[in-house]
Amino acid sequence: MQNEKSTNAVYKYIVRVLSEHGVKYDAYDHEPVRTSEEAARIRNTNQHEGAKALVFDVDKKLVLLVLPGDCRADVDVFTLFLKAKKVRMASKETVEARTGVLIGGVPPFGSAMGLQTYMDPRLGENERISFNAGLRERSISMLYKDYVEVEKPIVVG
Repeated sequence: MQNEKSTNAVYKYIVRVLSEHGVKYDAYDHEPVRTSEEAARIRNTNQHEGAKALVFDVDKKLVLLVLPGDCRADVDVFTLFLKAKKVRMASKETVEARTGVLIGGVPPFGSAMGLQTYMDPRLGENERISFNAGLRERSISMLYKDYVEVEKPIVVG
């Protein structure tokens, strides 16, 4: 079950870090969404602009991979890039227990949850990105360049 305190802490962390870096962003509440397609529709954005955040178990260590909402993760490429033995999607239960965030609410800020953040280079095709910020019903929209500057994800490729 989602822990309101931890999800609120994730949102507050993101807002604090963005504010500390002087980043302009838009935050808004909306009806709960679970998928990238639902999020794009409710935000009135294209799906490619959505920063989909997926938690992976890489050799028994959790990491975050961020990619455009309309793209699929290439696990083989990710595995080779990481020089890992075993890479798989983390289970719903593992994600919720480790991050305190429900699937669909995981933000592209692994730093907010103690996870290393990796990023698919296709996300850089966007001027702006939008994402759920710890809750399925709370989103943030910001410039892609600001996201990279603040989170400093490792680009896969």
